[in-house]
Amino acid sequence: MGGGSSRLRKILTEEMDRVRTVERKPGESPALKLTEILNFTPPGDLEQYVELNHPAVLWVLDADKDGMFGEEDIHSFAWMMGEYTKDWPQYQVSRRPPLPFRQPPTPSLPNP
Repeated sequence: MGGGSSRLRKILTEEMDRVRTVERKPGESPALKLTEILNFTPPGDLEQYVELNHPAVLWVLDADKDGMFGEEDIHSFAWMMGEYTKDWPQYQVSRRPPLPFRQPPTPSLPNP
């Protein structure tokens, strides 16, 4: 994986650690439970595109359909979202100052 991908994996793993509310017993899966994944915040501005509380999103996110959301589930979903959105137009804000506003010419009225 490239540098950007490994950075994203690290961010996602840190977010998983943040929302994991119950200490796992030795040998117990570190995967997130439903109540925990609902507190997960997607990185950057992805939150506006991904509704983690939507049943269809949860179904796709839980790749192995075991009711738990493991690190690999989340990383695979992030990769899939990247593939899905990579061709979306990237809007850039122009740093040029706006053009000055020009008043339209005043129409000349005929003299009575």
